[in-house]
Amino acid sequence: MIDLPLAPLADALAFARDHLPGADNLGRSGDERDAYAVIEELAQGVRAAYPRSRCAAGCSACCAQHKALFRIFESEWETLHDHILEHWSEERIAAFAERFWREAGPLLPALEAIQARMDRGERVRPEFAELPIDCPFLEGGRCSVYPARAAICRGFGYFHLRPDDGGDLEIYACNMQRAVLRERPAGDIRAGLPVFNTVYAQVEAICTGESKRLIPLWIARTFPAPGGFSAMRAGG
Repeated sequence: MIDLPLAPLADALAFARDHLPGADNLGRSGDERDAYAVIEELAQGVRAAYPRSRCAAGCSACCAQHKALFRIFESEWETLHDHILEHWSEERIAAFAERFWREAGPLLPALEAIQARMDRGERVRPEFAELPIDCPFLEGGRCSVYPARAAICRGFGYFHLRPDDGGDLEIYACNMQRAVLRERPAGDIRAGLPVFNTVYAQVEAICTGESKRLIPLWIARTFPAPGGFSAMRAGG
């Protein structure tokens, strides 16, 4: 996990203004050139301003159900893939692959159809009964790849989000966290929540020309069949 000093929200916003435009990697350098590090600094600033934040270890509401429909860029997947190869044993990888194909394998045709609709710009919001899948990396209520998680996962719970139609800013969080972020912040109340669109634009710039796929579809591509560590190396 990126280890940066805790900054008040105003300082975190200033840090992002200074360094985000020059960020050129995702989870690789762990410094101001790392867009993930900038997102982490902003999230830490929000936590400092809102000490009652509900986003903490043990809460996995944003990883459950249809949140498995997050799409991530190829570079983000490569960061996740490399983290797994470095930190997971062959046995753990094999067990993960087996569980993934058992639980998510039958849903892959539906996920491919949703991917196609998203690629056309549609906003797809299936109910859990239609697509009963959590993020495959959710294990025991915790993210099993937390240090390498994607930008969209890092931002949820800490930012404003501007809708695609350019309407008013919304709070990019679950209902419980949204209620906390509507409260008066501690410290410098002049510092409002950062806007995720601005941060994510730099992620998109870093990933120019790359494909963007649903997390389970990246996993299926990397694990072409159950087979554990050797299949993952071949598929990555």
